[in-house]
Amino acid sequence: MSVSALLSNQRRACSRLFVCLPGHPMHLALPFHPEWTGGRTTATALADLQATGVTALELNLPPALGAADSELWHTIVKLTRPDFILHLHAPLPPASPGWPLVRELLRELAASQGAPPFLVVHAPPTTGGTGNSDDVHRWLARLLHTLPEGAQLALELGWDWGASTRLAARWRRWRQQATKRSGIDGRPQGVGSGLGATVPQPALPRLGKGGPLDPSLAINGWASSLRGASFSAAGTRAATLALVNAVGDPRLRIAWDLAHDWLGGPWSGEHGWTTVPDREFLKSVSYVRLHDVADDGTDHLPLVVGNVPYTTQLRSLLRTPFDGPVCVAMRHTGAAARLGSRAELQATSLAVARHVLRIS
Repeated sequence: MSVSALLSNQRRACSRLFVCLPGHPMHLALPFHPEWTGGRTTATALADLQATGVTALELNLPPALGAADSELWHTIVKLTRPDFILHLHAPLPPASPGWPLVRELLRELAASQGAPPFLVVHAPPTTGGTGNSDDVHRWLARLLHTLPEGAQLALELGWDWGASTRLAARWRRWRQQATKRSGIDGRPQGVGSGLGATVPQPALPRLGKGGPLDPSLAINGWASSLRGASFSAAGTRAATLALVNAVGDPRLRIAWDLAHDWLGGPWSGEHGWTTVPDREFLKSVSYVRLHDVADDGTDHLPLVVGNVPYTTQLRSLLRTPFDGPVCVAMRHTGAAARLGSRAELQATSLAVARHVLRIS
């Protein structure tokens, strides 16, 4: 065996030892909303989630959350807390009437569960000359001021939706798709990239956007309407990191959404985008959202598409080191249903995530 091969094997062995140390707090999570149960009762849906072996749930609060939803979400917390570590994903606009309820739920979790709860938030975009960065700083500071002791705030990485619809970005995507069809390029950045393949990838049908199978995905107020209202996550890596650094509170860090990152990079034609961010960005990440993206930009797909380079990205993150939650944030939409059943896709995605993260 050559010296370089021996050193490479030793590095891999050390990496496995590091991420598998007993008591390592990193855990996998799945998203949950009571209307994403596909016709099952909430109790059955939660039992099915528990059977997957995940130890945490990300409760997805709708952007239209209000005081009238209080009883529902307190009941959900009561039902889920005995079996799962709970985190909150709250893509609410800053002026939303739902923030008092978010704080109530967060206080309840911080007081009752052993692991610190994360509150994952979006922020109005501060790029594109909006000139509102000071307002966003003040809003984040107010959230931190009311954050219960032990809770963590994570600002989700988004992307410039407008840039992704411009002619240059469309031309780049057409060239990528033409290359894939020719068989020259294959799937260079997906599961098989970087530090090794995980599971064999299926042949994909033409996905298209399809329609939502979960009723709440069709409700006005979820992702499509958020984009239309110019409300999203913070934007590029640089914009997100700049916000976190400007606020300067150790309780505020980055929720790295790897699919949004890819949408803001290769899919949007961002110049200078690299698969692995710089170390300053990686050291600021405390939470990960993991899902895949179709060629047409449909996101929240299971980890069987092979566009998002999560193998390389996650293993780079582990070396920072990273010990936060990883949420496999797939949703059972029409596009996902074309790839297989909910249970099969969920099991495959979790198997991929466990392999990449080297957790059992």
